[in-house]
Amino acid sequence: MVFIYGPIDLGGPSFRLLRILKGCDPSIPCVLFQAWVRQREVAISYEAISYVWGSPERQCQVLLNGTSFGVTKSLHEALRCLQLKDEDRVIWVDAICIDQSNEIERGHQVRHMSDVYKEAARVIYWLGPPSLLTDICLDGLELLQEETRQVATRSWTKEQWMTAWKSLKANDPRPPEFERQGLQELLDRSWFRRVWILQEVANSQAAIVSSGKRSVSARVFGLAPFLMDVMPRSHCQGILDMMPSSFRQSSWFSESRDLYTLLENFGGSESSEERDLVYALLGVSSDAVGAIQPNYQMDEQEVIRAVFHFLFRTHPDSTLGPFPPSIRMLCRRLTFFNELVLEMAATNEDDGDTIVAFNLHRRPYLTISAQTLHAAARNRRRGTHILQEILESLRTSSRE
Repeated sequence: MVFIYGPIDLGGPSFRLLRILKGCDPSIPCVLFQAWVRQREVAISYEAISYVWGSPERQCQVLLNGTSFGVTKSLHEALRCLQLKDEDRVIWVDAICIDQSNEIERGHQVRHMSDVYKEAARVIYWLGPPSLLTDICLDGLELLQEETRQVATRSWTKEQWMTAWKSLKANDPRPPEFERQGLQELLDRSWFRRVWILQEVANSQAAIVSSGKRSVSARVFGLAPFLMDVMPRSHCQGILDMMPSSFRQSSWFSESRDLYTLLENFGGSESSEERDLVYALLGVSSDAVGAIQPNYQMDEQEVIRAVFHFLFRTHPDSTLGPFPPSIRMLCRRLTFFNELVLEMAATNEDDGDTIVAFNLHRRPYLTISAQTLHAAARNRRRGTHILQEILESLRTSSRE
């Protein structure tokens, strides 16, 4: 028997939740049911899982509402570890709670996904199955978490955390290199390269990092590279900075989160669907929420045009271009396209000064090419205004 999804209310913020029934049944019996976000509250407490799909092949099965349901090997491993022996567990997981074959529903759910993660009692960052080294790493962090649980650590500085860590390690006979290697292995997991986790992490109010049966709070895990003297890649450090903790608001997360900056920093993330490089960042961005709507009925070129016009304030019907052939190309060459827009806007005798002012105000570090200056000088109607905008931008940049 094939599992058939029932409809959900697409007129409001409705979504489905998954109840993992208690026990040790290897079939992992679950119940799928509908829920609603009403006035930013959900009637039932649930956890949301952030994980990597891995291979799209649904090689494994779970028992969903009494019917066999195919899931990926990665998700099956996660559900098996999340299943509790003595009590049911309610979670939200995209691969099951969203009818992936329904493009209209997918778009609706993506638009409300930030609320799903914000309203979750806790988000589980599932990094995958364990190894000996990752177990050693998480064991050490769990012990630090337990040792400091009765202390008011929310206002602690990183140096105070380091003091507590060194005190704990003073009596640990295991070489610290094992913990460092385990942490590096976790940081190298594909979870950190997946684009959707950006929205999932940014909207988490509380979270744990899990691998196998071991887990530790995101607050403590985010400190691990500092404590263990490990240098994460910049992309990876950006994600650690986003994790819920007292340090989140002192990181880049509280500053530049416009769509341009996000695409510039995270446009190289992994995704099985190119349009998701944009859609996954909408729930994180400070300026694009509501301006661009996730719509899986739009093809990639339509999404590129919508993003291009939003970023550079060109008119939707304008022939200004050329448009990049792919979203990844747009992300890789954002500076080039922005400078090209400036040059072409400088020739625009209708509203070129408005376009130039917008781009220079949002991105004052852009290079002003000689071609742009020459084009502005030849612009009879708007050239003076364009040159004034450029001079003001240069003055502002020099003061900063």
